[in-house]
Order: sequence, then structure tokens, then C-alpha cells
Amino acid sequence: MDGFPASAGERQRLAAGAGVRAADLVAQWWKPYGQASLQFLAGPGQSVPVFYATPYHVFARGAIGHVKQTRPGRWFLFGLVGAILVPLVALIVAIALTSS
Repeated sequence: MDGFPASAGERQRLAAGAGVRAADLVAQWWKPYGQASLQFLAGPGQSVPVFYATPYHVFARGAIGHVKQTRPGRWFLFGLVGAILVPLVALIVAIALTSS
């Protein structure tokens, strides 16, 4: 946060002073993915909730906000899997019908 790297688990509390703060988040696999940024104003002694959701695939950005976020990229992933599985199942059915 604010240019300082921090490891985070599923739930993490980070201490920061009052003022305008920036949260830049990224997930890590074989390369960084799911980048998301949020600037917010924190008052003295105030707790500001920030929620981050990693995407379903490495080609989408992450989601960040002050309320719980849904994971981006779901429909792209379902479409990609469907584009692979539908022709494969059709081919298996065609082979099964022609060999009868």
C-alpha cells in the first residue's frame, strides 16, 4: 500500500496513517495478473474496508472496491471451456454414431 509491498492472505489488516491512500493490488502466478488500484481517504483512527477479487483467468483485471467484489472473467472462461468441450463432445458423438 502506498508503494510499499505487503503480502496478504485471505483477510489482512494493514495499518496506514490518515490521508489519501492508494492500494495497488496484483495476484502472482507465473507472472503478475489481476491488477487493480484504488485511492481512498482515511480519517484519523478510521478503518477503511478494501475488498479485492482475483479474476478467473490471467487475461482479466482484478476487481477492487469498498464492498465485497465478484471475480471478473467468469463468462470468458465459461465461453472458452464451452468452445473446446462442445466440438469435442460433438466429435465423440459423431464417431459413436458412425461406428454403429
